[in-house]
Amino acid sequence: MLSKLLGQGRLRSTNRSAIAATLFAVVISPLLVAQSAIARELTTIVVASAFVELRMFPGSGYPVRDVVERGESLVLLKQRTTWIKVRTASGKEGWVAEGQLQNSLTTAGAPR
Repeated sequence: MLSKLLGQGRLRSTNRSAIAATLFAVVISPLLVAQSAIARELTTIVVASAFVELRMFPGSGYPVRDVVERGESLVLLKQRTTWIKVRTASGKEGWVAEGQLQNSLTTAGAPR
């Protein structure tokens, strides 16, 4: 109904601006706050094994994009089955098998 009113020009431009501001405040703004809260909760770990392989997609059949060596940090972004999407300190992203990260430590030095 709102799109019909906007499309037919029955609402003045000042009303359109007020409606747009209200929609932003009520709908979009809380989503942005929730997204930033999620970003703050990302876990950073330090690779404890000799290296981990970053694959292009979650699965052992996909090519290795990069290798991350012991002592480097990874940010855990999301998990799909037994694969975890990570980001390196240099900004490279890829998928790591969960088993390769089992001995890794959090940045505070605690086991993952």
